[in-house]
Amino acid sequence: MSDVDDHENSQQPLNLEDDVHVQDFERRLFRNVYIAGIVSVALTAVLTTSLIQTLSVALGAGLAILNYRWLHRSLKAILMGSSGKAPPGTAGKFILRYVVIGAVVWLAVQSSYFRLTGILIGLIAVMTGAAMIEAGRQAYLGIINRGE
Repeated sequence: MSDVDDHENSQQPLNLEDDVHVQDFERRLFRNVYIAGIVSVALTAVLTTSLIQTLSVALGAGLAILNYRWLHRSLKAILMGSSGKAPPGTAGKFILRYVVIGAVVWLAVQSSYFRLTGILIGLIAVMTGAAMIEAGRQAYLGIINRGE
């Protein structure tokens, strides 16, 4: 029987804090998100001569990091809850997250100091880059640990 089956049968809250592998993964993912954000902004600054595009990518990267941290805290609160059910207002918080991100993007584009393409590049590059860093790490570990 798996840990998930044990959890479903016990009706106890899932305690992710006890799992060292989960903590290590979360720590790496947080680090990777920041690395990907910095790299995406730095590459934009080097490869383009447009300050507006660089600022747009930086805003998108910042929003991606904010979105990830907000989502992570929300999901952790749900999974750590003692009742086994999502707290009241959880769906509203998920919707609010998208409304806030969308409002910031809309206001930024309306200001003419930012470009939508740059913001989208920043939003996408951060999470894609973070996932690629972790995938590369896992592939490397799989190759060097093949014989074990």
